[in-house]
Amino acid sequence: MTSEKKFGIRLYFIFAIFIVIALFFLQGAVLPAYVKSFYKSSLMSILGLAFLVVPIIILVRAFASTYNILLQMSRLDLINYEIPYSFSLRFFGLLPVYELLEKLSQRMKMINLENQLLCDTSLAIYNLSSLQQLFDTAIARLSTHSGADFGIVFLRDQEYDNDMFEMAAYFNLTADDVIKKSFKTGEGIVGWAAQEVEAVLSQDVEKDRRYIICVPGTKAQMTIPVKAADQVMGVILLGSYKSYSFRAKDLALLKSIAGEIGLAGHNTWLTRSIKQEKERVSLLYQTAEQLAASVGLNEVTKIGVETIFEMAAATSCSLMLFDEEEKMLKIIKSKGLAPETENLVKLEIGEGIAGRVVQEGYSLLVNNVTDEPQFKVFPKQKEKFKALYTVPLRTENGCIGVINTATDKPLSEDKCKMVEAIVSQLSVAVQNALLYEAVEQLAMEDGLTGLFNYRYFQQAITKEVERARRYRRDLSLAILDVDDFKQYNDNYGHVAGDYLLKEIGNMIKDNLRKSDILARYGGDELAIILPETDSESALLFLERIKDTISTYMFKFPESELEIRKEDTSASKGENGLKIKYHGLKSRFFQWFDHNKGIIPGQMDGRCPVGRVSISVGVCTLSDSIIDKDDLIKKADQVLIQAKKAGKNQIRFWQDPVPR
Repeated sequence: MTSEKKFGIRLYFIFAIFIVIALFFLQGAVLPAYVKSFYKSSLMSILGLAFLVVPIIILVRAFASTYNILLQMSRLDLINYEIPYSFSLRFFGLLPVYELLEKLSQRMKMINLENQLLCDTSLAIYNLSSLQQLFDTAIARLSTHSGADFGIVFLRDQEYDNDMFEMAAYFNLTADDVIKKSFKTGEGIVGWAAQEVEAVLSQDVEKDRRYIICVPGTKAQMTIPVKAADQVMGVILLGSYKSYSFRAKDLALLKSIAGEIGLAGHNTWLTRSIKQEKERVSLLYQTAEQLAASVGLNEVTKIGVETIFEMAAATSCSLMLFDEEEKMLKIIKSKGLAPETENLVKLEIGEGIAGRVVQEGYSLLVNNVTDEPQFKVFPKQKEKFKALYTVPLRTENGCIGVINTATDKPLSEDKCKMVEAIVSQLSVAVQNALLYEAVEQLAMEDGLTGLFNYRYFQQAITKEVERARRYRRDLSLAILDVDDFKQYNDNYGHVAGDYLLKEIGNMIKDNLRKSDILARYGGDELAIILPETDSESALLFLERIKDTISTYMFKFPESELEIRKEDTSASKGENGLKIKYHGLKSRFFQWFDHNKGIIPGQMDGRCPVGRVSISVGVCTLSDSIIDKDDLIKKADQVLIQAKKAGKNQIRFWQDPVPR
């Protein structure tokens, strides 16, 4: 028998008793007054009974209908509203109706609270712009509502799209309180919930064989997967330090809220992805602009390395170019590496990861360098990293180098593509910078000696004079000339003369400071700009150079020379005929050749061996010097004096003493 029928029978029975009692009292009150007429008394009793029963029947049916309606309402999730309690219900002892109304009221209040929580949580999470804020807010609200002692959110890494769920947010805990911060799919209750996409209520985790300790002391646990776009993006864990502290209806509510969290999280992730894509496009555009505005190799490589370093959140980033002379890959620019490491790391083609990438011409991502047998370890390198992504610098002529990006964890596919895009731009810029440097080097380099040319000398002396004037610093200029260089050419040929100039240039260059500038001034004349050098220091330096050259025995390879077949004692006249030395005149010219500048003109087999000397003119910047042209003119004047005074000498410009 249903509860509705039981309640109706009970009501009829109660009111029947009331009717009998009412009739009894009615007959007792009426009969003494109407003893004269029995029939009249009976008619009045029947009428009284009828008027008493009909309202009661109507009242019973009304209460029965009300009960049925309330019963149906208690089974539905409706909004909360107030139902006034009737005094008549209590008076007639209709306790089931009262209890039903109480139950219905409590149910409505609970639904209202749940809806309010769902609404507040939804509004809170949908107004947040970052995933971290979203899950921090969500886990705090869910933990508070459910009465959990703590809460944790585990998220699948959307960037790497793997099966690992890592701790992303927590409530009422510290990171040190959590001993297991990640779960693989299928591992523990967290992994099982993610794999099966099913919520789990464990009232006693010690009895659950799937349980793996995450927070020590946990007794009960609710685990709810967060689903978005047909994929589990995370798992919510709510824990308690007491067994059987959660209710099944709490789990049902949390499942509803988890759906909202998943949708909000997916929307936030999409928003973040769009924003990141916009930032990537903007970064590529800015990088292209910066590279296009730069021509120097140092500037171009700095832009590329720093851009990749920041974008990839790398521990270090380095650019290696292939050195044609040493046949090695060498670091020319880096960020995050010590200077010692830059000088230390050198690789042959095919050696190490970088050498392999240059050899094969393809990018290579190493997830863990310790597991890669081809990774070359440099014992003295201090920098430590786990993953390495190496991308070749490709040009039309092949691979010219690589970009190495070292990180604490492997780069995601998106970031790898971003590095590739930047390196693609950088490859063109590096090639253009190398070409520019080559052209610039040709423009300022003397083709014979490899020293700076006259054009560069003029630019450099202008800058140095201006700087010395501005900061009131010392500056000296030396112009030197190889004594009797023309005769040397006539005796041994122009190839030997060219080789002699190169050797003298190299000898001087080996004794220069980094700030000194050596240039070919013209013919056999060389010029040395000596910044921060007064006349005394210049004299000491140039005396050392002069003595080094005059005492050096020059011996030239036969392959470098154009040896004349004619007798070295003969010379040519203007008409090209051979002219022999005769008598006293002949002996005089031979003595002159052997004792001025070239000492002596010997032949070692077919190769000339001998010593040469130089004459030097020096001028130090002073108040009497008008400009750089005046400085050059005075240095040249004292050079002529040195040659007239007997050569192999140094002469300084002395300002005239005022009378």
